Amino acid sequence: MTVIDAHMHVTDPMRFDLAWTRPLPTPLDPTPRGYAAACAGTGIIAPVIVETDVTPAQRLGEAVFQAELVASGTYGAGVPCLDPRDPAFPEQAAALERLPGIRGVRWMAGTPEQCQALCHSPVVRTHLVLLGRLGLSFDLHVPPQILLDVVPTVAAAAQTRFLLNHCGHGDPVALGARGHERAPQHDAQIWRSGMLALSRLPHVACKISGLVSHLRPGRWQAADLAPVVEHCLASFGPERCMFGSDWPVCTRGATLHEWLAVLRQIISPLSLTEQDQILAGTARTWYRLPAAPAAGEALSLAPR
Repeated sequence: MTVIDAHMHVTDPMRFDLAWTRPLPTPLDPTPRGYAAACAGTGIIAPVIVETDVTPAQRLGEAVFQAELVASGTYGAGVPCLDPRDPAFPEQAAALERLPGIRGVRWMAGTPEQCQALCHSPVVRTHLVLLGRLGLSFDLHVPPQILLDVVPTVAAAAQTRFLLNHCGHGDPVALGARGHERAPQHDAQIWRSGMLALSRLPHVACKISGLVSHLRPGRWQAADLAPVVEHCLASFGPERCMFGSDWPVCTRGATLHEWLAVLRQIISPLSLTEQDQILAGTARTWYRLPAAPAAGEALSLAPR
């Protein structure tokens, strides 16, 4: 079965800041060559490259880098960073829309000030509406505690596609995973309620990603992740859920192969059509990727 990786990261160490890689296991090759080696044999085609929190001065350069990779025929789409608080957002978004292969933008709201702006700033809302007019999506990366608070902002931009990152940062420990020797990262009911509220907006989809990085390698199993995945599927449905490896961040808890194999196990009770939606179809639709290649014509991810 074809797989589209809707959330992965690669970079060029000679061009961009690598601060985001410091918490990851070493040695690590965060380049296209490293990703090609990591996903060999998985059946992955047309992966979606998501921004890597480079410095503001490097954001346009990273967008160009993503567009170059998409133009090579190996990658499906690029999602660079764009800050919706920035007064220059309209001009920046228009410039990104002209880059081939750029399908959306992401901005990670993590600090209280950033969350406040995303949830309540009229300027941010105006800019998110603009994305829809330009045909660009917004990758929504927020902590579980503000999932409910961000609903009005997302609802106000009904013509913009929103892709919720990492199961809304649902923590397996908060949903019952045992033996991990740490406190839950959020209240389970707050997360569940926020996910349900966002799922009621038809222009929001959910990336099934980011789960294994919460857990130690070798200390988890499918049953630890299943409650988070199953709530996402029950809320959004397979037609609005998509697989993302979050490589190389996933290597904090598992290899790409291990994470994909466990997700396949969790969704195995679903119909083949529903499994295909999660593993490829939803990403293809929401990121406006080309139709599936014919048998034997899968995009090559050979190291370059």
